[in-house]
Amino acid sequence: MSRLTKLVVVVWVALCSGCAGTIVPLGSRGPTPVGAAHTLEAEACGFQLLLLIPININGRAERAYRQLEAQAAGDFITNVQVRERWIWGFIGTSYCTALRATAIRVGGQASGAALMPSAAAPPPPVMPAVERAEPVAPSAAIAVPAASAVPAGAGLSAAASLKAQPRSGSETLAVVPAGTIVSPSGGMRNDEGEWIYVQYGTEAGWMLKPGAAR
Repeated sequence: MSRLTKLVVVVWVALCSGCAGTIVPLGSRGPTPVGAAHTLEAEACGFQLLLLIPININGRAERAYRQLEAQAAGDFITNVQVRERWIWGFIGTSYCTALRATAIRVGGQASGAALMPSAAAPPPPVMPAVERAEPVAPSAAIAVPAASAVPAGAGLSAAASLKAQPRSGSETLAVVPAGTIVSPSGGMRNDEGEWIYVQYGTEAGWMLKPGAAR
């Protein structure tokens, strides 16, 4: 094979050869969130010297998308549009890939995390309405602390039944042991005696006032 033939073969192979860039998935994965949207734009270019020598030609889309991600700063990227352009020069051609996308700010992201509301203190038990009852003021002689903190001999002198209604025949919600200190939030008087409305654990109900006559 002559030298000229070899040169023609080399040039032909060079002209027919090519290269490929990296496959780039465009856009964030997952369902599109609801939030404030803004537009992102980025572009990356390469140059083909003398129509044969590629300089930064491959990977233009990848480099442009990395710029979009940097601009988004964690926002959700969607609706990505791709535009190609080229500019011919005397010694080669410039090729550019431009991306335009929409970024959606995820709720709570700007502050770093959604703030949890502080737990509110449970409201005091509300005394239900009772028919044919004579209301009385809460007794200040019966105090608040929990049963476990009551010293020996303090609190209720005997166990008392916590009733759903101010009647001895009503449903018993709990039995409050002797020594427990309770805090009434209301009271009433009927033919059975004087009743107080108190909170005990998770239950709120009625009990006969300690020492009250039936």
